Amino acid sequence: MFEKTKLEPEVLLCTVVMFQKILQLYKITRYTLKPILSTIIMIQSKLNDDRGMKLPSFARHSGIPVDDLMKMEWELCQVLDWKIYVRLREYQEIFDKIINEE
Repeated sequence: MFEKTKLEPEVLLCTVVMFQKILQLYKITRYTLKPILSTIIMIQSKLNDDRGMKLPSFARHSGIPVDDLMKMEWELCQVLDWKIYVRLREYQEIFDKIINEE
């Protein structure tokens, strides 16, 4: 999916931060991993990529129907109490971890 969508690196880093927040709230299973990650990527793409994909394209690349993506987006935002933005400090921490592991 990443190759097809041409996501900006910032989107992926912010996705990691948001996924960590979800992991603190819920246990992720092999059945919920793809839908949750796809939804987080979509949300972060909307917030951090001026050229973000349209919803139908994202649905096609993720393999998740548009209606399901919309519902999951709403539910995920509700779960996070609409705290979906990544703070600079959070972003920098993830960035530093990735850079230091190379």
